[in-house]
Amino acid sequence: MKRMRAALAATLLVVLLAGCGQNPDDASTTTAPAPSEPLLHGVVLDEAIRPVANATVRVQETNATSTTGADGMYRFDALPTDRAIVLVATKDGYLPNARQITLVPGTPMRMNFTLEAVPVKVPRHQVLPFNGLVGCQLATEVSGQNRTVECAGGTPEETRWDFPVEPDLAGVVLEINWEPTTPAAETLGARLETTGLGASNAVLSEVVGPSPLRMVVPQITAERYYAAGGLMRLTVYAQPDNDANEAGAGAALAFQQDYRAFASLFYVAPPDPTYTVYN
Repeated sequence: MKRMRAALAATLLVVLLAGCGQNPDDASTTTAPAPSEPLLHGVVLDEAIRPVANATVRVQETNATSTTGADGMYRFDALPTDRAIVLVATKDGYLPNARQITLVPGTPMRMNFTLEAVPVKVPRHQVLPFNGLVGCQLATEVSGQNRTVECAGGTPEETRWDFPVEPDLAGVVLEINWEPTTPAAETLGARLETTGLGASNAVLSEVVGPSPLRMVVPQITAERYYAAGGLMRLTVYAQPDNDANEAGAGAALAFQQDYRAFASLFYVAPPDPTYTVYN
């Protein structure tokens, strides 16, 4: 029994001595070293805190760029340090997001971005009705073989309507309809113009004729004057046709004509060329 114990002790001693003689560097080769962090890194997210893939993060000072992967991560290994730099995250369909940071040499830093989706503008249109009455005093005079007709004195000879216009205006269709109450009311005039712009006010459209009258403000004009919204003015006025006036020389009659007007305002997308409120 003593001999068996001595033999086991000797064997254990040999094993321990063999372990002590192993090179420590040999053990390190069995474990991969931890990767070093980039100088600047982070993740690009959307408003729902989801990674945004294929987003571009650009350094304004150097134009260096990094593209995010499926996990939304970006990285830069070498950038200017000890001074402020600006990074901008962009992707189609999202609003850009810019952030500023000052990096320290040898100190990895993390900076995340959140991108907001570009608001979707939905085409829409609004119809504003106007019921008006044009009135004035008609007089006729004879000068040789010519007869003239004019509105003078008495009641107002025109009516005006100012109405608000929102941003993103893409076009206007304005139609006026009436049933003539006298031969002199066969013809009316209408003018559409900007208002509130001082010296920059402009006539957008003007027509004279029988019912119905139609005026159109095209998209290029709407965007020029109403990029930020504003006011538009409709003026309807008496414009009697000389041949339609049956009054005799020196006679006078009261001119009164009611009408119905509809301003159709189109936003984001312009109106169809065949559009009419009377359909």
